[in-house]
Amino acid sequence: MSVPVRWEIIQVRLDYPPKRISKPEGAAGVYLVFWWDSIPLGHALIHAEEFPLNEVDFRNRTLRAIAPTVGNYLLPDAFPPVLPVRWQNHPHVPPAKLESLMGLNRPLAQLGTKVLPPSQEISTSVIVCTSRRPQQLKRCLASLHELNPSPTEIIVVDNGPDDPGTLRVVEDFDGAIYLPEPAPGLSRARNRGILGSRGEILAFTDDDVLVHPRWLLWVQETLSQKTTLGMTGLVLPAELETESQVQFEFDFGGFNRGYRPINFDSTFFDCMLGRGVPVWNIGAGANMAFHRGAFDRVGLFDERLGAGASGCSEDSEFWYRMLAAGLSIKYEPRAVVWHSHRLERAAFKNQMKHYMRGHVAALLVQLERHRHLGNLRRLLLTIPYAYFRRSAGMGLKDDWGALFSEILGCAWGVTTYFQQSLPRVFRPARRSNSLDHMSISHKMSYQHKRAFGDFLRKNPFPGPYTQGLFYREKMRAIHRVAPDAPVEDILEVGGGRSGLTSLLYPNAQIINIDLNREYASAPCNQWPGVRFMFGDATDLPFGDERFDAVTMFDLLEHVPDDRQAIREAFRVLRPGGFLIVSTPNENWRFPYYRLMKPYCPPEEKLFSEWGHVRRGYSRTEIEKLVGFPANRTADFINPLTVWCHDVGFSNLTRRWRQICWAILSPVTLLGYTLHRAETKGTETAYIWVKHPAGYGSEQRPNVPNSSGFPLATAGSQIPK
Repeated sequence: MSVPVRWEIIQVRLDYPPKRISKPEGAAGVYLVFWWDSIPLGHALIHAEEFPLNEVDFRNRTLRAIAPTVGNYLLPDAFPPVLPVRWQNHPHVPPAKLESLMGLNRPLAQLGTKVLPPSQEISTSVIVCTSRRPQQLKRCLASLHELNPSPTEIIVVDNGPDDPGTLRVVEDFDGAIYLPEPAPGLSRARNRGILGSRGEILAFTDDDVLVHPRWLLWVQETLSQKTTLGMTGLVLPAELETESQVQFEFDFGGFNRGYRPINFDSTFFDCMLGRGVPVWNIGAGANMAFHRGAFDRVGLFDERLGAGASGCSEDSEFWYRMLAAGLSIKYEPRAVVWHSHRLERAAFKNQMKHYMRGHVAALLVQLERHRHLGNLRRLLLTIPYAYFRRSAGMGLKDDWGALFSEILGCAWGVTTYFQQSLPRVFRPARRSNSLDHMSISHKMSYQHKRAFGDFLRKNPFPGPYTQGLFYREKMRAIHRVAPDAPVEDILEVGGGRSGLTSLLYPNAQIINIDLNREYASAPCNQWPGVRFMFGDATDLPFGDERFDAVTMFDLLEHVPDDRQAIREAFRVLRPGGFLIVSTPNENWRFPYYRLMKPYCPPEEKLFSEWGHVRRGYSRTEIEKLVGFPANRTADFINPLTVWCHDVGFSNLTRRWRQICWAILSPVTLLGYTLHRAETKGTETAYIWVKHPAGYGSEQRPNVPNSSGFPLATAGSQIPK
C-alpha cells in the first residue's frame, strides 16, 4: 500500500470560520492558510493521523499560526520578523511579549483597517512573460482580469512567438497587449516588456501563477511610498498534488517568505556582505514589482541570467544591484499570488539543477560588478560545505541523483558565466552612480564604432556604387562625425528597417523607436542587442539621461514638431553623450539638374511618398533649432554623385537606369573619391555633444583632441 504524498490546501477565512476541518481522503494532510478578509495571517500543517481535530485543537493551531502576524500589524514595532540571514550581525530587537497582544480588544476585527484603497491612483503595467504554455497563460490572464483595482495595461511578452498558441490566447482577452520577443531568455522578455510598457509601476508575474484579486492594491500602496522602489509579495502553492511539488514547498522552502512585512535595506545588505548577501530570500520573480525609477537608477535585468540563459536568479541579481545602490525593497505579504510547482519528478530535478546554475552565475556576476568578496566566499566555501553536510547525512536509499544534479548545476553555472562574461572579468569596477549604470541589460564590454571599410561594406541599399551610392556617401559622412568612443546604450529614433546605427556600433545595445509598427519584423530589428519599439520622437518613453548616444538619420524633415523632438533627444541623453543627425540641407532639390525633370516624378509627389513636412535645414537653421553649434559636420552627395541619386529615383525603366549608371559611373565615382567632409553637398551629418551641466547650459568651446573630436565625448569621466 503506497503512502499518500498529496496535501490538501484549504483557505480558512477567520471572519467566517469553519465549524470543523474534515479529514482529507487519500492525502497526507491538510495545508491550512488563515485569512482575515484579504489579509493572509499564517498557515498550519495538520497530518492525516492527527484527525479528528476538535475545536480546541483547531483554535490553538490557529492562534499559534496567526499571533505573530496579528501582533506585528496592530502593535507598533512588535513581533518584528527575523531577517532571513544566518548570522544576525545587526542590533537585536527584543520581540513584544504575548501579553501585549492578549490585551488588545478584538484584534482580528481591528485588521479591517488594514484593508484600505490605495492612497493614490498610479498607472500600473502588469507584465507576464511566457513561452509555449498557452493553457497556463489562459488561467493566469483570467485571474488578472479579476483584479481590483485594475491595471492600466496587461502586457504578455511571448518568448516563443513561433508557436501561435500564445497569440491566440492573448487575442481572447480584451485589452491584453501582445509583444513578441524571439530572442530566448526570461531577462530579454522582461526587458522587452519594460521597454514596451507605459505604467509608472511595473508588476511582474509568471504564466503559471494565479493572482489574488487585491494583489495590485498592495503593489500600488507599497510603491506609492517614496522610499520604496521595489517590492515582492507572498507566493503560496496552488496545489500540492505530487511528490515533487511537496518536496519543493517543504524541503526546499518554496517561495513563501512569511506573513509579516519585511523591509530589506542597508541593514540586511551590510550584515551579510562578507558572507554573501542572501538576496534570494527577498521573494520570487513570480511576484515582484518596481517603480519605473528603479530601472533608471540601476538598469534592466541582466540578460546573462534567467531562464533561457543561465537558468534563474535574474530577479535576485537585480535586487542585489538595488541594495548595493542604497535602495530598499519591501516584502509585502498582503500582495498574494499562487504558484503551480513542477508536477513531474524529472522536471523538478531539472529545475533544481538550473536553479543552482543560475545561482552560481549570479554570484559571479555580482562579484564582477561590485567586487564584494562575500559572493566568492559563498561560491568556494558555503555551497561546498552545505553539500558536504547534506551528503554526510544521506543513506543508500536517498536520492543521490538529485544531489549530483544540483552539484552539476553549480559547475555549469561557472562555465556559463565565463562563456558569456570573460571579457568583463578584468575590467576595473565602475563607480556606482546613476550615470555610470548600464541602463539596458548590462553589456558585455565597452563598444567602439565599426572600422570604416567594414562599415561601408555593410551598405544595405542595393547597388552600392550605382543606385545605392548616395547611401554609401551618407554612411561615410556619418562615420566621419561619429566618435570612436565607448558607447553602450544607443537610442535610434526613426531607424525604420535600415539598422544603420547597429551597423555603426555593432555590439552596443540599441533601441530603435519608430512610428511604423510593421518595421518590428524587419531583419535588422531582430539582430542581437537590438530592440524595436513603437513610439513617437516627440514623446520618448524613457527616463532622463538614459542613453550614451541618440541617432536621428533622415528623421527631422519628417517631424512636424522638430523642436520638441530635439528637446526629447537631449532629455534622454546622458551628460557627455552625443546626438548624431543627418538631414537634407539648403542645397537639396529633386531632381538636382533641370534636364532630369522630364524623367523624374515631381518633387511634391516624392515628398508625399516619403512623408516630408519640410525640405531640410541650412546649418544656421538646424543649429538654431538645437540651440548651440554642432561639434562637427560632414556633407555628402555632391553635384557629381547626385546623378546616381536622381537616376535611382527617376521614372526610367530599370534597363535605362542601368545604362545611365554605366555611362555616368566614371563621373560619379570620381566625385565620390574626391569628396571630403568639408566639400559642399546636398545633405549633411551633424554631431552635438551634451554639456556635462545638461542641455540648455552654456556650451563650452569645441576643443578637439588628437583625433579631431571634442574631449567631452560619451563615456568620458567629467570632473565634478
